[in-house]
Amino acid sequence: MTFEEAVEALLFPRPGKPRPDSSMERLPPTAPDRLIPAAPDRLAPAAPGRLIPAAPGRLTPAGLEGPSLATYHAEFLDDPDHAYLVTVERVPRVRLPLTNPVLAAETPDGVRALLTDVAIANHVEVTLDAEDTPASRAAVTACRAAFEAWATAPDRDHSPSWPGETLMHLPVTVTDDLGTPYRMSSGHGGGDGAEWRAHHKFLPRPPAAARHLTVHLPAGATTFPLPTAP
Repeated sequence: MTFEEAVEALLFPRPGKPRPDSSMERLPPTAPDRLIPAAPDRLAPAAPGRLIPAAPGRLTPAGLEGPSLATYHAEFLDDPDHAYLVTVERVPRVRLPLTNPVLAAETPDGVRALLTDVAIANHVEVTLDAEDTPASRAAVTACRAAFEAWATAPDRDHSPSWPGETLMHLPVTVTDDLGTPYRMSSGHGGGDGAEWRAHHKFLPRPPAAARHLTVHLPAGATTFPLPTAP
């Protein structure tokens, strides 16, 4: 079992697929036994809306515990040669200031896509949604009808598409004032009650020295100030 398979089994069980035979136990805090140097641009979580530089090193022992860290011991019966030490870090999501939605693009069907949220955690997340218009509401109505028909169909191999999947195909990029190379790492569009919503996720997290983050969309670019270290 690879590290990726172990993490996926623990954190992302698939619907209809049974969890692997495993056990997981939260370890009590212990004395530090290792010191791993922190990356110079690593940001440690602080109060909402603030980011502070991390200490020069980070103690990572088995059982390290703190307000944002917890360590777990995990074992899988189908992997008798290994045990897994999982350190979970809770990272606050800091939303950048966006008073009103910004036009992102217009779809071929005449739906106006809007930039509605930009947030930073251990990544950059750009959220798009559709303006509430007759065209966007008609697409939602058609989508729900398609799902109702699909739910009773004998062949359910391929579910209908969400309207938000259309917004996932829009060209969205992120830059900052330092020239950091960002890449889109993942994303998803649609969902029950969020049929038009699309999330574009980029790595890495902005470095501590960056002061501005710019989101580039078909309708234009929008620049946000980044929280600064004290």
